[in-house]
Amino acid sequence: MRADISSRTTFVYKFIFPAIWIPLFGFVAYVALSAGKSGAGDKTVGIIMATTWVVVSAFLLRLVLSLMRVQLRDGRIYASNYRREIEIAPGEIESVTQNVWMNVRPITLHLRHESSFGRRIRFLPPSRVIFTFWKEDPIVDQLRRFAGLLPPSD
Repeated sequence: MRADISSRTTFVYKFIFPAIWIPLFGFVAYVALSAGKSGAGDKTVGIIMATTWVVVSAFLLRLVLSLMRVQLRDGRIYASNYRREIEIAPGEIESVTQNVWMNVRPITLHLRHESSFGRRIRFLPPSRVIFTFWKEDPIVDQLRRFAGLLPPSD
């Protein structure tokens, strides 16, 4: 049995989106800074744009570079950074959390021991329509049950 646990858009969020957004917003910040230097515009706008670009780019890279493709195969979880893949036994999962306050709602598997990807495996869940944004996705409890952190459901 093979099931994708992570979103099919993970590759786009990890590689394509930052490759487009960072240079594009950087160019806009550069133009705003250049306009302020030449006297054509307010220098403050350029400084704010450049500062925003640096801060948002750093936050974006911190989020997307850690994203993994996650699959369930033969009773184990497999996590991949698109270059390497590791196998995670259910007993290796210490906890499962989700950040419900971000629109992509990343899920994190916290591991009991260090892996070649660290002690955290972060991935995006499959997209779905969410009316109760403050609640965790159903996959979070399913992963907790898989890891033996919750009793089996009836």
